[in-house]
Amino acid sequence: PTYRRRLQGEGEGVMEIRNQCRKELAERLLIDGGQTVKEIAFRLQFGDVAAFRRAFRGWTGQSPQAFRKAYSR
Repeated sequence: PTYRRRLQGEGEGVMEIRNQCRKELAERLLIDGGQTVKEIAFRLQFGDVAAFRRAFRGWTGQSPQAFRKAYSR
């Protein structure tokens, strides 16, 4: 079977996996602090920073800036 069918059989979709990967990478990049929020947004292939901020808030319940401040080393 195709990957898509396998994933559906396991209750996961391609978009869910993609978003989970984007979330985890965004969190790591924000904690690392080496890139701006704008750079992270474009690295994760968001069309603009506002779209990234909305998605990140949906994933974590907080803005990228608040997350960075709370979890930075």
